[in-house]
Amino acid sequence: EILLTMEGEKKQPGLYLLEHLNLDVEDQESAEDFYCKFLGCMRVASRPREATLHSNCGYLTQFHTGDKMKRSQQWRGEIEIVYSSAGLQEVQNRLKRMIKQGLKISTKDRHNRNSNRFEKEEISHRRDISVIGPNGNTFFLREANDSQSAFFENPRNGYRKFSKGSLPLGISSITIFCAKNTSKSISKFYLDIFQFPVRYDHEDTKATIFANNMAQEIHFVEKKGA
Repeated sequence: EILLTMEGEKKQPGLYLLEHLNLDVEDQESAEDFYCKFLGCMRVASRPREATLHSNCGYLTQFHTGDKMKRSQQWRGEIEIVYSSAGLQEVQNRLKRMIKQGLKISTKDRHNRNSNRFEKEEISHRRDISVIGPNGNTFFLREANDSQSAFFENPRNGYRKFSKGSLPLGISSITIFCAKNTSKSISKFYLDIFQFPVRYDHEDTKATIFANNMAQEIHFVEKKGA
């Protein structure tokens, strides 16, 4: 059920950019190892080391990781990052090296099945992979589609300092788990109040909010106990 689309000659209100995501961590060193050395984001070097770590994820998006927390923040859902084909290949190579070094990064397939087979050669031939980071957050890494590549790789859409050399193109979607029987009311809230383009999926009980001509998405997915 499509409640509002961006089709038609008349430009409709919408969400332009999912610009950054805050995730508190216990220490910055492990955060920089994961977000920069593994995922391939670029640290904003102008910020002092004692400040919150800002990691540029492509030209337009960022991760902000505040430290010195008693416990790390766990996102109630999944964070999706898109790469070029070459960028995703490099992340897969990094993952293989990290596994050989004995570093603890769990991997899952898209259906949340634990999968030790990623330690084998076939990791190099996957076009998507789910990774559980050191703080328990799930990141879905995949190759960008054409519309995502066109949006994230165009410097006319915005260019942030210290983003040159970023492996990921950008944060393409986030999933937020919500309580049962709430996704439709959530979709109506974003439609009625903000007039964002929204799709409500009755079968999957999921609301999707679109940004910048559908290059980015926010999903509210019903889950027991959320």
